[in-house]
Amino acid sequence: MQSRDELLQAVRVLPNQTKLFTEPYKDTWLDWLSQYADKTYEGGSYPRKNPDRDGKFIFNKLNNPWMIIWLAEASGVGDQLLQKALNIVGEDDDTKENLSTVSAAVRKILPWELVENHLETALATTKPQRHFIAYHNADTRGPYGTNRSHGAFLTNKNFRAETLQGQHLWVFEGSGLPKIYRMVSHGTITKVTRDAAGEATVRFKIEAPQVPAIVTGLPWFKHLLVQQRSFANGFSSLIDTDVIQSLQKIADSSEALAVEAEVKPTTTQALIDARLGQGQFRAALEREWNGACAVTGCDILQVLRASHIKPWGVSTDAERLNSNNGLLLSANIDALFDKGLISFKDDGMMMVSKQVSLRNRMRLRLSGKLRKKLNKKQKQFLDYHRSVVFES
Repeated sequence: MQSRDELLQAVRVLPNQTKLFTEPYKDTWLDWLSQYADKTYEGGSYPRKNPDRDGKFIFNKLNNPWMIIWLAEASGVGDQLLQKALNIVGEDDDTKENLSTVSAAVRKILPWELVENHLETALATTKPQRHFIAYHNADTRGPYGTNRSHGAFLTNKNFRAETLQGQHLWVFEGSGLPKIYRMVSHGTITKVTRDAAGEATVRFKIEAPQVPAIVTGLPWFKHLLVQQRSFANGFSSLIDTDVIQSLQKIADSSEALAVEAEVKPTTTQALIDARLGQGQFRAALEREWNGACAVTGCDILQVLRASHIKPWGVSTDAERLNSNNGLLLSANIDALFDKGLISFKDDGMMMVSKQVSLRNRMRLRLSGKLRKKLNKKQKQFLDYHRSVVFES
């Protein structure tokens, strides 16, 4: 279990409740992992310099002994070790003042390697979560609405309750002519009831705060629309893994945005697009760099990335949408730039970290400079990148 995403997926299949805890620690884990790259928890005021940490790093840096014990119990660690860990936490009022020390002591009893093994066993013995789609026509039924924690959808489809419970539901809304489609909500199905007329109410628990995302023009959504016959079925299963991965990516982005600020819907959509390397932010970078990589000149749009210079997690909303805070880079250059292994001087010359060996510099052909002169604002953002992100 190497990545944060793999840990997130493992937590998703764990039970919602355990014998030892009544607190919704599963929800806490899901929220924390999905926002890990964007938020600073544990009371700090500094941004995460390397948000793409693996599961082991995240687990070992967590200063919450109750979350650690919950993860161990939910994944199947034995009662004897759990009780030993609980004895360390105890009911001492001073625990909250010594979270780091107590968490470290709990991890000595419940180390990552132990929890990881149980998580992998739980994943291997748990049936993969299935995915379903529900469509809401806002023109005939009004805007789709949910509360902050639960949603519901009505359907006449003959799915059995045991088929749906525990599975994931994605709700789309369509309105206007031509139709504008949004992904408006999603979550784990918790209950299915059917009335005398045969209409079923499908209730689902929303995993985290969500922001509706316009998906109309996205390539994968066009493919989904064909698969779903323009949502003619209203409620149906989803088996396309590429579509599921795209939905989860949008969900993680919109959930992170929802907890950061109260913003207008149009601004929210622009932020989601910018986070995903789409929309006006990307279009501006393509114009700025004539549709080609700012370094190599590669003009294959499918491999170009709209890269933020000052990282997303430490930028204001205005900076996130500012095209001066961006470079159009081919995927390999973007990855190196994002990890601080390369940067650029004010004259555009590439700087390469000492962490990149001479052999790899030659293999990756790391040399040269940006293809055009930088303006004042671009230089200011690059100054931040060199000072904070770049690993000299």
